Amino acid sequence: MDGYRWSGSGGDVAALLARAQELRLSGRLALTSGKRRVTVDLLAGEPQSPPPEGDFDQFEMTQAMPDLAGRLGEGFELAGSLAKTRLRDLLRHCEARKLTAELQLTRSAGESALVRIAKGSVESAEVGGVPELGALAKIERWQEGTFRLVLRPLFGVARTGRVSGGMNAARVSGSMAAARPPSVPPAAPTSRPPTSAATAPATELVKPISDLRPPVISRPAPRRIIEDIEVPPGLAERVPRGRLGPVLWLLGITIVLALAVGGVWLVLHPARHGGAPVEETIVLDPSVKVVAKTPEPEAPAQKPKKPAAAPASTLDPETARRVAKGRRLLVAGHPHSAADEFTAAYKRTHDDTIGKFIDMAKGKTGNGELVLEGAGTATVCGESVTAPKTLKLPAGPYTVEHGGTSEEIDVPKKGRVAVHLP
Repeated sequence: MDGYRWSGSGGDVAALLARAQELRLSGRLALTSGKRRVTVDLLAGEPQSPPPEGDFDQFEMTQAMPDLAGRLGEGFELAGSLAKTRLRDLLRHCEARKLTAELQLTRSAGESALVRIAKGSVESAEVGGVPELGALAKIERWQEGTFRLVLRPLFGVARTGRVSGGMNAARVSGSMAAARPPSVPPAAPTSRPPTSAATAPATELVKPISDLRPPVISRPAPRRIIEDIEVPPGLAERVPRGRLGPVLWLLGITIVLALAVGGVWLVLHPARHGGAPVEETIVLDPSVKVVAKTPEPEAPAQKPKKPAAAPASTLDPETARRVAKGRRLLVAGHPHSAADEFTAAYKRTHDDTIGKFIDMAKGKTGNGELVLEGAGTATVCGESVTAPKTLKLPAGPYTVEHGGTSEEIDVPKKGRVAVHLP
């Protein structure tokens, strides 16, 4: 059972469950403290019963293969006939349980195939020992033969360790490292001897920093225009030499402003052509009525509305199913499984709304509270909840259905929103 079990002293339940969720482990976690022994079943890293409370002296985490119905067995493999269980059923089983395993298939004619799976996703497939792009399509047509679904060990070495102080201490102990694939050999050490500074050739020595600096570009000094201006006689005697420059600048700015004001006056003055202003008398016909029309007030500018999120009906059925399942898992308190569903849906459509759900599942939007007041039962994103109830959820949108009505509720970050059930 090397690599399928991890045991040791200490019993930080939160750290152990976090590690199981990271590995998507299916199996059992046994905790012992004196005569007290508690066993928690795990499927895809999620506990199937409430986690125990208190401290424990010993722990043992063991992998186990679930059957097609989701019940944990005692062994590490599942075998059967392809005539009764097709390839697509086995792949769906691995995806639903997030299994890391090898699927071995054999036909009566002597053909064999191997499919490697990691956390529910297909890594590689080969037929007769040769990897092929169309291997899965070829195996799917096999209607007779046998299969063996064998778990791959998730623990590198079956040795004991101690878990205390959270996940950081558990990772430092080294006993929870995930197993590397056995087919990848370790990198061979290089045969080149180390080169010291004394024996290194001149071409390999590091150049001094002065050689790496960019060349200095010499630029001519700016010309002092002020000194080239001819100073009026007598001005140099009244103004000191060091203050002559500012005086000349001020004189130039004053002249420019005077010219600008004069030009504006000439353009706007009615008698700019040298004559007096022309007076014109207009005589109105008494039979003509002049009606003053009051101008209509302009409508206030409306602020642009934020585009609404794309409804689930615009998504294809498989993507909509994954989004709905992820939102239900989020309300049920399984953010890791919800993130997997949202990520799979996002890869199909690349919808920004699904990207927001991924941020909610990963805790990037913060947390808030949804309070159900009154009495009765409501459905929050497909999850049935009985009031009164306070749900601590990631901040974001949620669909609440009660009394034949449905409404979208936005749970604020570090805040709470209440829904009263009649």
